Amino acid sequence: MSGRERNLRSCLEEAVKLFKEKIGANEMPSVAVYAPGRVNLIGEHTDYNDGCVLPMAIDQVTVIVGRRSSSEICRVITCSEIPDNDISVPVPAPPTQDQRNDEKARIHLQTPKWSHYFLGVVALMNNDHSIPPFEAVINTSVPLGGGLSSSAALEVATCLFIEKLCNLKLPITEDQQQKKALLCRKAEHMYANAPCGIMDQFVSIMAKQNHALFIDCKDYSTDNIPLLLTENGLKILVTNCNVKHEVASGEYEMRMKRCKEAAAKMKKPSLRDAYQEDIEVIKDELSHPVSTGPTEYECAVHAVQEIKRTKDAAEALRKGDYRQFGELMNDSHKTLKELYQVSCAELDTLVDLAKQDKRVYGSRMTGAGFGGCTVTLLEEDALDDTKKRMKEGYRYHDDKGVELEPTFYVVSPCDGAGVIESLETYLSVD
Repeated sequence: MSGRERNLRSCLEEAVKLFKEKIGANEMPSVAVYAPGRVNLIGEHTDYNDGCVLPMAIDQVTVIVGRRSSSEICRVITCSEIPDNDISVPVPAPPTQDQRNDEKARIHLQTPKWSHYFLGVVALMNNDHSIPPFEAVINTSVPLGGGLSSSAALEVATCLFIEKLCNLKLPITEDQQQKKALLCRKAEHMYANAPCGIMDQFVSIMAKQNHALFIDCKDYSTDNIPLLLTENGLKILVTNCNVKHEVASGEYEMRMKRCKEAAAKMKKPSLRDAYQEDIEVIKDELSHPVSTGPTEYECAVHAVQEIKRTKDAAEALRKGDYRQFGELMNDSHKTLKELYQVSCAELDTLVDLAKQDKRVYGSRMTGAGFGGCTVTLLEEDALDDTKKRMKEGYRYHDDKGVELEPTFYVVSPCDGAGVIESLETYLSVD
């Protein structure tokens, strides 16, 4: 059984168990869907600069099981051990057309924060479809707050859940997949107040097994590029430093703003259209001191170099040059740390420890930063040694003085989101 199948089955079994205990009186749910998390191999903080990214979907998934409700209220329970993990609410009303058309519109829900991602998608879909009340259980194996896009996995799973619940027969086309991804992103902007790019939702929907997904964030075009790990004796190791971060805390938005301001000063639509030479021409203008974080110059240099690196990395994959791909990963971490300033001591330590073995091709932080995960490309026979070295060399404590330990995930490039057509049959097969 593959890592994906183990994760999916385990999540579904736990969700069904809770559904029967809390909702279904030992009845099976009628709808079951899943959506994966993702790891971004390279292309960090480029998506909102109209650049390109190169993520892959991972084994870890979010599942939703449920059914229509006989009452007028929706009940949603999450298996995660978090406060307020069982809520009862009406079907959320859709935003007004003015709110829908306003990119800066934010709608505050009087529910726990985790539910904003779920209910935001429901509200946006309710604009076009009469969604009935429902009962649902959510479960996930995607680490929360670890930079592996648990939020997008929840949004995409919600979209599929509502489609199936309402018996919508939507065509499986690239255009339809894009519309779903953009709706999920809008929910994250409008209801969770997290200004993300398009990468997370796109890859959770469109990923293909044994491929990385190259996404052009300017025109939304995609290309599944073979990522032949087994054939080349390679593994991808994701390591969670177990330091939490909040994307909506303001640091992310501040960097976005400085990137846009840098592009405007160069008279470019976005940093996608800029080159290093353009930046150097007005270096002084972009280098005015700031009270916190990187200058506009530092933001621009990272973004422009990272966009080029990502294109080069995609080409390296097409050629099967995994050594070059690893070097590009190393270079990516360097500018994320030194220029964009979104790394942290814990992530830097994990990257440095990983790279002490020549069998490790490359390592970098992945995700928004300020904690979360690293991603490492390495030879399969270096896996155990690398994990041991990283674990023994990681010496950090949380704010309560408790010693932190990194968590390791060996991940494979997996397919995107899907529906379990016969849940009972699926769970009964060994």
